[in-house]
Amino acid sequence: MADPPHFYKESQTLCLYHPKNYHWTKEKLIAKDIVPWTAAWIYFYEIWLQKGVWYGPEAELEENLLKAEIN
Repeated sequence: MADPPHFYKESQTLCLYHPKNYHWTKEKLIAKDIVPWTAAWIYFYEIWLQKGVWYGPEAELEENLLKAEIN
């Protein structure tokens, strides 16, 4: 499957959180937030490859953000 969900094609990065729900600062630890979210993304990606359904958590995205970043 060529187009994984929650993946930004243009920047080739994972979509781990919605910017309105989380704001990164230098005081936050990558190991506390980003690493576990990345591990969870990989877990749900593996299931998606097998079943074709994304079972991971999702934030409601604004339509324009979704079109601009994910597609």
